[in-house]
Amino acid sequence: MQAKIALVGFTVLALLIGGCGGGGDETTISESDFISQGNTICAEAAKEQAAVYSKLIKESEEAGQPASADPSPEVTLVNAMSSSIGAMVDELRELGAPAGKEAPFEKMLDEYEAIAKKAADQPEGFLQTKGFYAPDKRAKALGLVKCQGM
Repeated sequence: MQAKIALVGFTVLALLIGGCGGGGDETTISESDFISQGNTICAEAAKEQAAVYSKLIKESEEAGQPASADPSPEVTLVNAMSSSIGAMVDELRELGAPAGKEAPFEKMLDEYEAIAKKAADQPEGFLQTKGFYAPDKRAKALGLVKCQGM
C-alpha cells in the first residue's frame, strides 16, 4: 500500500514538474496570421487617431478656431496618438512575431514605445519631429502596412 502511494506521489510530482517551465514547445504565429491580425491592430489604432482628429477639426470649425485652448488641439491630438500607439504596441506584443522575425519585431515595438513616451512627455515638440517614421518603416518591412502614418 505504501508503495502504491509512493508511486502515485512520484507520478503526480513528475507531472507537475513536467508541466512547469514552458517546455520549449511554444507555438509561434504564422506569418500570414501575423500580417492579418497585426494589420487589424494597426488599423484600429489609426481609426482611433482619425476619430480624434475629426472631432478636433469639427470643434475647431464650430468654435471659429479659438486663439487659446487648454490643451491645444495639437496637444490633444498628440496625446490621443500616444495613447493609441501604446495600446497598439501592447496588442502587437501579445500577438507575438512569426519565427525568425522576433528581433526586428521587438525593435519596432521598442521604437514605437520610446517615441510615444517622448510624444506624451513633450507633445508640442513632437510635432516638430519625424514622428513614427522609423518604426513605421520597420512595420512595413514586417508586412504591417496598416501601421504606416501613425
